[in-house]
Amino acid sequence: MSDVLLQILIFSSLLLLFAGVKHYTRHSRLPAEAWILLLGIAYGLLKKHGDFLSWPALDFDPDVILFFFLPLLIYASGRHVDAQAMRANTGAILFYAVPGVIATAFLIGLPLAWALGIPALHGILFGAAIGATDPIAVGSVFQRFGLTSKLEMLVEGESLFNDGTTVVVFTLLFALVIEQQEFVPVDAGGKLLYAVGLAIPIGLAVGWLTSKVLSVWNEEQVFYSASMGLASALLLFMLCEYVLHCSGVIAVLAAALVYQHLSRQPTQNRESIRLDAFWSYINETLNSFLFFLLGVATGLHEFNLPAFALAIGLGAMLLARLLVVYSGGLLFLALHKPLPASWQHVMVLGGLRGAVSAALILMIPESYPNRDHFLCLAFFLTAFTLIVQPLLMHSYLTRQQGKEESPLFRRPGT
Repeated sequence: MSDVLLQILIFSSLLLLFAGVKHYTRHSRLPAEAWILLLGIAYGLLKKHGDFLSWPALDFDPDVILFFFLPLLIYASGRHVDAQAMRANTGAILFYAVPGVIATAFLIGLPLAWALGIPALHGILFGAAIGATDPIAVGSVFQRFGLTSKLEMLVEGESLFNDGTTVVVFTLLFALVIEQQEFVPVDAGGKLLYAVGLAIPIGLAVGWLTSKVLSVWNEEQVFYSASMGLASALLLFMLCEYVLHCSGVIAVLAAALVYQHLSRQPTQNRESIRLDAFWSYINETLNSFLFFLLGVATGLHEFNLPAFALAIGLGAMLLARLLVVYSGGLLFLALHKPLPASWQHVMVLGGLRGAVSAALILMIPESYPNRDHFLCLAFFLTAFTLIVQPLLMHSYLTRQQGKEESPLFRRPGT
């Protein structure tokens, strides 16, 4: 069979697999995304240990993840943002997505550096990579329980913005640790401001331009809006990351938010409903492939890291999440803008790690001596959060459902 036919067969088979998993796990306490991850792990283990060497190698390519999957997922998520609910949580989102990510890098990195016996800055590099949260696996749990839109936007908004912060911070630390550039605080701060400060206006401009072009064309077919969205997300991300060296994630998110705001109609017409369905399909399909490929990479990987180091990494990650979320809760309480305690508990349990973290670490050159240890930790921590924490989230929300006047759930008629 030719390579092209084999790739078509693999692609089609995986689509059928994902559809079947989503159908048969609708009532499972474990979300479909976690089942897909487990199937990917099983595939990797069978290929590594069984007599299945002829099975196709489904590589987890970090460039494909970061330059194809990530911009489209960010754009798709940005289109479905409830702007009013996000504005209500702007302060909390920015706190958790910027200083929260930086604090997480230190809180994870320093204990890990001690456990592995490596320089502190190297541990912080790993902490920066693992700082990106991915709430997609608990999204289905949220929908099942009917959480308030403000809480959903707080969790999703943190994830959207901290992807941008994570990539920028990781890039700065990569230059210091891997490329061994000299650390100058003023230069590092300037690069961070440049990466974010340039990305926002460029993203806003592209979102505005996309909206104006489509309004001038005045075409009612979904093809035009969908094509412009796909092209603008991918091209804008490459322009920012490759040419301008600023944050592609933040630029794409800004473009999606502006386009959605300018093209919003008082009532949804048939075209907007179809367009929303298209981007929902893109979001679910790409996430399914992402989790399966992450599972395959986890199953294929040789875990040669001592259990002690894995335990330290897990403990540091969980403790960092607790400290960041609850310290933010105390801060906003002092500012007379309190976050309900139950919301904070959901944020702790919703702090899942996804494929972005593993993709960032895979970008580290193979010559780097700690790369294999970092990959072991990233695969282990990601799998733990994607499988265990949704179950804990489901259990917690089930208990909360019996309580009257809980701030977690939508009121009837809202």
